[in-house]
Amino acid sequence: DIKTVAVKDNEVLESMETEWDVTNPDPQYHWDMILGAMKKTAAKLPRVEAIGGSATGTVSGNSEATWCDIFPNVPPDVYQEKVVNIFHRLAKEFGDVPLKVINDGEVTALAGKMMVNQGNLCGISMGSSEGGGYCDADGNLLGWINELCYIQLDLNPEAPYDPWTPHSGISHMYLGQRAATRLAELGGVDLPDDLRPSAPGMNTMKHEGHAKCLKLIQAAMKD
Repeated sequence: DIKTVAVKDNEVLESMETEWDVTNPDPQYHWDMILGAMKKTAAKLPRVEAIGGSATGTVSGNSEATWCDIFPNVPPDVYQEKVVNIFHRLAKEFGDVPLKVINDGEVTALAGKMMVNQGNLCGISMGSSEGGGYCDADGNLLGWINELCYIQLDLNPEAPYDPWTPHSGISHMYLGQRAATRLAELGGVDLPDDLRPSAPGMNTMKHEGHAKCLKLIQAAMKD
């Protein structure tokens, strides 16, 4: 999902989630979806004075999408031309206001520092996939590439594989939405055949099936 929030004087005026097909290879599709969501949310503000954002993958110190796996199927040459500077081009649509985009896991680390008032903290964000970040004792980011999503967490030879890497036991398979899918069947949640972990459609880059599975898990928990 694309998550957008409008904030004025530290008060949230609007919060919205927009479904989004990250597997689409057309950068114009991503541009239209992100800009549309931002404009709809920004309409709740008298004006936009600054933009802050987060994204998966490697984001440069200059808020460039150096390598972000939310655009996995955009061809490399097109990615370099159309995606690397996408955040800056989005800011220009709002009057070229100040912009800062960082890795989603780094946002989690900073939020953790604010919550517990302690540094030297590793933050983990669990969603469709997994983000990870680190801040030092003073709450500073160190400029590291903190992408923990694809580290090998489980060395069990029977550990599951994911559709992005040739390795098994990858971190996000245990600390993300796909872990919930795997546990749903084991936990007795009644799943249709096409949402079972072994179903071919559940082992692609698309997240939609796992989002549907999560809703069934939430319904089962209420029961």
